[in-house]
Amino acid sequence: MRLPGLARPSGRREESACLCYSERSEESVTQGLRMPHFVRHDKGWHGIAALALSALLLASCGGAATPASSAPASPSAPAKPAASTAPASASAQPATSTAASAAAKPAASGAAASPGASGALDKVTIAYVPTTAEAGLLVTVNKGYAKQYGIDAQLVRLNSGPDILPQVGTGQIDAAGIGITAGVFSAVARGVGMRIVADLAAYPKDGNPLPFLVRKAVYDSGQVKSAKDLKGHKIAMNAPGGINEYQWIKLLAKYNLTLDDVQTTVMGIPDEIVALKNGAIDASILAEPNGSEAVNNGYAVMVPEDSNPVPGVQGTFLVFSSKMMQERPDVARRFMMGYVKGVRDVVAHPDAPDTIKIQSDVLGFSEAVIRQQLGASAFLADPKVDLDSIIGEQDAFFKRGEMKEMSAPLPVDKLVDSSFLDAALKALGPAS
Repeated sequence: MRLPGLARPSGRREESACLCYSERSEESVTQGLRMPHFVRHDKGWHGIAALALSALLLASCGGAATPASSAPASPSAPAKPAASTAPASASAQPATSTAASAAAKPAASGAAASPGASGALDKVTIAYVPTTAEAGLLVTVNKGYAKQYGIDAQLVRLNSGPDILPQVGTGQIDAAGIGITAGVFSAVARGVGMRIVADLAAYPKDGNPLPFLVRKAVYDSGQVKSAKDLKGHKIAMNAPGGINEYQWIKLLAKYNLTLDDVQTTVMGIPDEIVALKNGAIDASILAEPNGSEAVNNGYAVMVPEDSNPVPGVQGTFLVFSSKMMQERPDVARRFMMGYVKGVRDVVAHPDAPDTIKIQSDVLGFSEAVIRQQLGASAFLADPKVDLDSIIGEQDAFFKRGEMKEMSAPLPVDKLVDSSFLDAALKALGPAS
């Protein structure tokens, strides 16, 4: 099945030892770990601020990154959406300025929105990273909920939040599912044009939705049986100053340890699985379905008592670019209405065959793997942002010194714009 607005991944990731859509070899992962403490092995990470600034400087150069496919995406190059099977749509003209300002508010009316008088669909480009936390977005696009409201939704697959952030800030990406990071807080503080507008997914309060994994050989030898044994061992983090770091901070604190007590290497999520296989790292907190994949392939053992280190926390959010909010507020409002319908579909029918197939086709995992970790993410029928989650995460990153350019944490109203969601919920009414 060809899904609208998306180039199908080149192959099932679970059929390969390397689940790496950035196509790095096992050798490159191992070599990366020879670099100094907290140095990323693939792209320099020093400040997502630098990424956003470089994107602002390079926005006029016209380079394009490869969309959801087997080729790697560049964080500094604007993404180009995959060819869509939907009708051609009218899109907004490029802005002459990328400076951010307060977001425009959507129309107050609760009436259902519709396409423009011409009948053309309005294009919205949506970036995502390959985890099942994105299920609501994927269903919104591929079950036609966005199209119901006159939106031609184009999915673009990127490696990580740092790859997405600068392109949302410049308006090259209209919307994205993104994990909260120190870089997001720093970018907003500098005036980069984006706002958190809705919850994407939270970590459930119960079960093991976020596995703490120990490399199998290390576990079997008795060296590391739980996180309390990690002192001096090598761990992986997919981005400094991100939700994964927040999880590590909380998990290590459980045993009176800090990140200074372990050897930390930054790498992409798929590379963590390769590193567990070849012995380059000893432990990982790995988002599903990647965690199940590492266990199923025999590379790691899950430790239930240390899994899900921050139960119930919201760590991923839907963000809108200020450009879309300011220049096309009606488009933003209509897309939000489709998004709420998509999330409600996932909440009501999480194991529906078409929902499972959409995730399998888009993420590149088998349907069996998708089903295996149903419940790894908690979705809300009314996807309101939990302000306490954002406050806790920002405070943790600030105390770690991840936001050196900020003299104090940002007030929540500088980070979140709930008006688009409020308008959508008013128009759609309560979930049935």
